[in-house]
Amino acid sequence: MFFNQSEIMKNQNIKYSVSRLFSHAIIAVITVILVIFSVMIILHNHYSLEKQLNMQLNRNASLAVITLPTAVWAIDMLLIHNFFDAVFTDEAVVFVEIMYPEQGVPNVEKSLSVKKRSDFKDKEFSFFKKSSRFIVKETDIEMEGRKVGILQIAMSRDAIRRQLIFNIASVATMMFFIIAAISLTSFWVTRQYISRPLMKLADSARQIAGGNLDIPVSSDREDEIGSLAQDFNVMRESVRQANKKIEEQNKHLEKEAEKRRELEHIINQSPVVVFLWKNDPGWSVEYVSESVSQFGYTPDDFISGRVPYAGIVFPDDLSRVGEEVGRYSREKRLEFEQKYRIINRSGDVRWTEDKTWIRYDGQGNITHYQGIVTDVTPRKEKEELEKTYKARLEKDVEERTRELSETLESLKAAQNELIQSEKMAALGQLIAGVAHEINTPLGAIRASVGNISDSLNETLEQMPRLFKILSEEEYRNFSALTERALQSRNIFSAKEERKMKRTLTGILEGYDIDDAGSFADTLTDMGVYDNIELFLPLFRHTESAFILKTAYNLSGLRRGSRNIATAADRASKVVFALKSYARFDHSGEKTNSDLTEGIETVLTLYHNQLKQGIEVIRSFEKLPLIPCYPDELNQVWTNIIHNAVQAMDGKGTLEIEISQKDSDAAVRFTDSGKGIPDEIKQRIFEPFFTTKAAGEGSGLGLHIVKKIIDKHNGKIEIESRPGKTVLCVFIPMSL
Repeated sequence: MFFNQSEIMKNQNIKYSVSRLFSHAIIAVITVILVIFSVMIILHNHYSLEKQLNMQLNRNASLAVITLPTAVWAIDMLLIHNFFDAVFTDEAVVFVEIMYPEQGVPNVEKSLSVKKRSDFKDKEFSFFKKSSRFIVKETDIEMEGRKVGILQIAMSRDAIRRQLIFNIASVATMMFFIIAAISLTSFWVTRQYISRPLMKLADSARQIAGGNLDIPVSSDREDEIGSLAQDFNVMRESVRQANKKIEEQNKHLEKEAEKRRELEHIINQSPVVVFLWKNDPGWSVEYVSESVSQFGYTPDDFISGRVPYAGIVFPDDLSRVGEEVGRYSREKRLEFEQKYRIINRSGDVRWTEDKTWIRYDGQGNITHYQGIVTDVTPRKEKEELEKTYKARLEKDVEERTRELSETLESLKAAQNELIQSEKMAALGQLIAGVAHEINTPLGAIRASVGNISDSLNETLEQMPRLFKILSEEEYRNFSALTERALQSRNIFSAKEERKMKRTLTGILEGYDIDDAGSFADTLTDMGVYDNIELFLPLFRHTESAFILKTAYNLSGLRRGSRNIATAADRASKVVFALKSYARFDHSGEKTNSDLTEGIETVLTLYHNQLKQGIEVIRSFEKLPLIPCYPDELNQVWTNIIHNAVQAMDGKGTLEIEISQKDSDAAVRFTDSGKGIPDEIKQRIFEPFFTTKAAGEGSGLGLHIVKKIIDKHNGKIEIESRPGKTVLCVFIPMSL
């Protein structure tokens, strides 16, 4: 229309320039080749280093299999440590441990010796097995076909990673310089022959964009850029012609816009809202005045269709409004009025009056509805309020009072049921532990009675024969042997017992005692480990095996009696603790009580859970009796100790301290569990709040604790971090 057709045709034979794309393609191809080559080198190097590290691990394991069997069997710690030192000369080795089988317990091993790098001093072998940073190996150490130990060794891959990072950095640096050289060359060529001409062309284009249409674009070149410059000149002339027409149209539109702005200003200042709807099923809006903002909407909400007008009409009024509009339209009315409710942006309901005019086209068909909507809510509310206020107020007060009374009674009943449920749950946990604590000494008593019975029957049969074969001197030695066995109360580990048996076997063999190994086993079981010279005549006797067996049975009678007494005492303590815990004072009044006794009662009942791996440290200051509800405080100690055991997963340290702080008795519980996160610390006393899995807790334990302490006019303080949680209960020492 404004273009020179001959100039357009003149430039139709221009070929597409590929110089810059070719440069980019060369750079891309070279980059891909370099990346593939570099990756192959790096992978090959990584494979070689990994293989070398595995070979070193296998050599260390093979060395242990050759050198350590005798040392592990004899528990030669010097030789084992020398082996560790030799292995740790390799910087890649971070962990070495020797395990040995537990005697009499299949598939259970204990650590004989371990050495770790300082960075991993708190890590176990399972950590290295799970981590990809290490390679590990477990090797059985055998002696004469029998497994005497297990070697566990871990080596770090950090050296491989450092070498890999160095290789990647070196290759990346080389690639960077190669690509940089290619890029600079391509950049110089592109800048010299393409960029600079285009910059000149862009400068001319900016002048045209800025409105300077009088300066032509330089077009002295005969390539693609020159052709583009000619096209810019054609465009410049076309824009000049178009600008003239646009200026004329803008002047006309400005006059029309000014009139429209004046009219809209008048409409928008009015308290009414002006709408223009199309005659379609959705009542789509073509115009709405700014005053619609009084309902929280914008004109664009309706014009864009995001908010259909039917969508803001109150649902109970919508069908009526639609029926009325349909009826008035069928009656060919020119205008009509309606009253209905609409919902504003915030969700409030507003009463409105709608004055609507119907527009028809030349054939009598309805095209639009033009309405004026007025908010009459204050007036309508006043009318409704005057009619219903008194009746509704009386009815609402009566219903609300009844509902609150019923709700309060339901809440009280539910709270009592939940508290009782929590108490029963705690009692159930205690009974399970108590049953175990009572069954354990009962089992010990039954076992001891059986052993005593067997030993007594056998001993009664053997005593006449023993008196016949022993001289007076030998009988005194026999009595001394049994007395020594009865006096022994030492308890040694399996490792210590094995060492003592080996030592005792060597001593007996040194005295040329036949069957020294069997004698050493029996003497060790009797608790006779040293100073056996007095008993050598008995061991050399022709009936030595019979004499030693009889001495073993006699000492067993005394040991069994002692075990029965110990078990009976333990069972008595547990029953007394259960009786104290189960006691309930129905008087509802405070009694003077000893806090230490209550805590010791709970600790006794929890002994089964605590003895599995929790060390209890007591620090009890002697305090006078304090007025309290001892039964309820026992429930406090139960909940706190139970939570501490769970927080430590059954392993750790529980410190309990009783002291006086000012006029309060302070009971401090410190556990080594995982701690309480800061974000939930303020919520732990809320009812039903729990961090435990479903079925493991109701969330009422600490809530009940807080209510009991409040009932005593006391307070609870908590400090917690991972590995240490301190809960301190303060109870007034006087009324």
